[in-house]
Amino acid sequence: MNKKILMTTLGLGLALTLTACGPKNQAMDLANSNAKNTKVEESANANKTNANKNATDNKADAQTKEETAVNKGAVANLDPGIAFDGFKKLHADAKIESFQLDIENGKAYYKVNGYDAENEYEVTVDAVTGDIVKDEFEAENTSAKTADLQLEMIEAVDKYMAEALKDAGQGYEAGEYEVEFDNGKYEVSVEVVNGNKDITYTYDYETGKLIEKDM
Repeated sequence: MNKKILMTTLGLGLALTLTACGPKNQAMDLANSNAKNTKVEESANANKTNANKNATDNKADAQTKEETAVNKGAVANLDPGIAFDGFKKLHADAKIESFQLDIENGKAYYKVNGYDAENEYEVTVDAVTGDIVKDEFEAENTSAKTADLQLEMIEAVDKYMAEALKDAGQGYEAGEYEVEFDNGKYEVSVEVVNGNKDITYTYDYETGKLIEKDM
């Protein structure tokens, strides 16, 4: 009788112990599974973030290379005379006060600003085809204006660009430029580029002296 009671007691105790351990072990297994899932998810998110960053960096690098190539070709091969003559055909009596080569989204444009007795004009020309992209004007009192850019002044940009490239050093290429009448004198600004780096030089057109170097 005592043996049966003892065996019954031991059996009951073992059952209670196993019952108590069961939920605990299940909880630990669930926690470990959740931890593993979290690590997998974090790893996947990290990989996705890195992939997005690499894609963005590659796109930026490609755009920089494209713009650099266009810049180099624009200065070397394009003719500013097509924009100068195009402006004069549209506004024969107008004088030009600024002339700019600009790069937008990998395309080269000439932007010409001028004026006559009644209006101010802004003409944008495709630097490759010579097509007029935009011709805008605004009524304005221009009696105080005296600027009158000539084509030979714009063509002189080549000299200042060569000087800027020599100063900038190896790896730099020709970029955007502008010729304008500012503070009572004609100034030439040229940009040289090397990847994501650029330097802008501003010269006095009359004296050829460097006014500013902006890095």
